[in-house]
Amino acid sequence: MLDLGPIKKEIPINSGIMPVAYGFITGTLQNDESARNPDEIPDEIDVLVYSKKDFGVGERITATPIGIMTREDGDHKVVAVDDTMSARIRKWEDIPSEERDLLTRYFGHKSPIISVGGARAAIDYIRKNRVESGD
Repeated sequence: MLDLGPIKKEIPINSGIMPVAYGFITGTLQNDESARNPDEIPDEIDVLVYSKKDFGVGERITATPIGIMTREDGDHKVVAVDDTMSARIRKWEDIPSEERDLLTRYFGHKSPIISVGGARAAIDYIRKNRVESGD
C-alpha cells in the first residue's frame, strides 16, 4: 500500500522532474543504524513505482518490490512495479540502463547511492522495518 504525492524540491537532474511515481510504504518506519543523523525522526520507507498509470495524491496501490537503493545517509529507496509493468520489469536489471542511471543520479543527488540490491534485499528491509499500524 502506498501513498503517492508530488515532490516539489529543486533537483538539478532531469529538470527536477520526478522520473517515476513516488510514495511511501504504509506501516513502515526507516530506522537504519547506518543513518548519518541518529537524532532524526524516522519516516516511512520511500518507494519508487514503475507504472503505466497516473496516480492521485493519497491514492493507495499495491506494488511488488524489485530492488532497493541504499543511500549513504540511510534513506533507502525501494523500487517496485505495479501490475501494469510486472510482465516487463521483474528485477532491477530489467529497467533500461539509462533509466537505472537516472534513478541513481536523481535519488542520489542529496546523498550518494552506495549500493543497489535486488527484490530479496528490498523485501527483507521492508519486513525489518514494519511497525504496528491501525490500517
